[in-house]
Amino acid sequence: MRAPMCTSGPSQTINTLVEAWRAEAEHYARDGALVRGDLLLLRVADEMERALGQAALEALVVKDAAAEARVSPGTIRRWLREERLPNVGTKGRPRVRRGDLQRKPDMRKEPA
Repeated sequence: MRAPMCTSGPSQTINTLVEAWRAEAEHYARDGALVRGDLLLLRVADEMERALGQAALEALVVKDAAAEARVSPGTIRRWLREERLPNVGTKGRPRVRRGDLQRKPDMRKEPA
């Protein structure tokens, strides 16, 4: 019997995917299933791509963004103020997309 396919949703994380893939592998091994490796790996790659895309869109509060970028919250606030990072929240409640932190702000950009 084949394990249920994992589906990606907004709360899907990489760790959840890894756990699901390990459980699926255990089912295959226990049941002696023969699978097409190419199709299985394509599905795994698609699921990982979706999970990474969702994680990149997650809006983080300044404190969490600072921890993720390994800088101080003051640095994140300065980058927001100088428009080196886009604010996806409001003026009083700034938020930074996780994916925007992966691309380091251009430190040469002149403040607006």
